[in-house]
Amino acid sequence: MWRHPRAREVLSGRGFNELAYLWRDPATDLDCKARVDRLGMSREGWPCVVDLKSFGEKGGRLTQHAIESVIWDRQYHVQAAHYLNGLNAIEPCQRRYILLLIEKKPPYGVRLVEIDFAALEFGRRQLSRWLALYKQCQDSGEWPGWSDDFDPMGVPAYAYSQEERGEA
Repeated sequence: MWRHPRAREVLSGRGFNELAYLWRDPATDLDCKARVDRLGMSREGWPCVVDLKSFGEKGGRLTQHAIESVIWDRQYHVQAAHYLNGLNAIEPCQRRYILLLIEKKPPYGVRLVEIDFAALEFGRRQLSRWLALYKQCQDSGEWPGWSDDFDPMGVPAYAYSQEERGEA
């Protein structure tokens, strides 16, 4: 990671590491909190949040398709919206949200990815719905969950295929 010039730059310049902060969501009046890995500045002078993430549990590489899939699967765009909303509630300004991705397996590639505006706005819409639902549950005392009845389940469908092939 330190050999990557841009990663080294955003991690070692002026800024704060592991910055925790609290704010009140204006739409729901809920208390919110966040803890960013790094709040710093880009060389162009943009304030930015840098979020370090290890990548490739199954040996995956840092391709655009793989990264976009992980952003969606792990809802990093919602996390980005939450972190930036909180910072803007404290001190409004335009900030960038950067994922610093590090491969878990050799050659331990490093890639910096900025969550784009469209994904941030999508994340903000999702976050708004989630906070509203949380507020509704908190106010009503009713929390959605699993069925109150028995749910019939068995083994996964692939197990039957494995049995047919003599593998199970």
